[in-house]
Amino acid sequence: MNISFNHIIEQIIPSFLEGNCSDDELNQLNEWLAEDEKNAIILEEVTQIWNRSKNEKSSISAEQSWKNFKKKASNKKGFKFSMRSFSIAASILLVLGFSFFYVQNNKAAKKIIYASNLKDSLIFEDGSKIYSSGNAVVEYHSSFAKNTREISQKSGTAFYQITKNPERPFIIHNHIADIKVLGTSFKTNMNNDSVEVVVTTGKVRVYHDMDSVIILPTERVVFYKNNTQAVKSINHDLNYLYWKTNILQYQNERLENVFKDIEEKFGCKIIVNNEKVNELRLTGKFPSKVLTKTLLLIAETLQLRLQYNSSWYKFSFDSDKEPC
Repeated sequence: MNISFNHIIEQIIPSFLEGNCSDDELNQLNEWLAEDEKNAIILEEVTQIWNRSKNEKSSISAEQSWKNFKKKASNKKGFKFSMRSFSIAASILLVLGFSFFYVQNNKAAKKIIYASNLKDSLIFEDGSKIYSSGNAVVEYHSSFAKNTREISQKSGTAFYQITKNPERPFIIHNHIADIKVLGTSFKTNMNNDSVEVVVTTGKVRVYHDMDSVIILPTERVVFYKNNTQAVKSINHDLNYLYWKTNILQYQNERLENVFKDIEEKFGCKIIVNNEKVNELRLTGKFPSKVLTKTLLLIAETLQLRLQYNSSWYKFSFDSDKEPC
């Protein structure tokens, strides 16, 4: 079914965002999304403009964004997402993703990074890399000292891949705890009250006051601001790096737990029309870059029906497939 692009943009998507999509309109939207994976990117762009329009402070910006979008939509070339277009877009995102502020001190220039959804890595002068889920604040010098490599992570979530160098340990400072590594990869999550470290490869030592703990692959540790004891455990979250890998994976997991996990990670609302839906088990890997597409794949895997609007996603059985 070849659906008119203008019909989708002018009628179907607005109905979807207002929560007034009929079953027929929803089917048309799903068919359009299935025609080309790039259509999901267009839907995401329109949704972002819509969300901005609901904020009075952003109404002018949203109106301009919509004008720009329609101008682009009126020119077919505007939606030829060639590899070159994606490269340009990636370059723009890379520039916007990191804001640099320089503070001169007695040694070397100090850089403070405010990372915004950076899926590409920032490479330090020793070859070590950092990835951010979107809210990391990291402070470092333009060059490391001769005997150590030291940075400060103020807050947020990041993933580090540290180049091995026994002569120059890599140290991440935070007001709650310090992390010391030689060569390894691990995730950090920091806020005002706690520091969490999850190790992927290698070995990490975390210091807190007079206490320290070593963690190995598949392990996690949390230090709390007002508690001197480390809380160490096995990391059971297969999706702790979903924002970097763009993959969600589950192994015989109850659908109720899957929905809770997705709600927490994406800030969305998922409902069911029958509690038996929550009892189903899910196994598999699902692309997570576009939430709607992820949930459509989950629904297809379990032969469920998915309905959605701008406020919620609802899973239900087809009437002839509902279990007794």
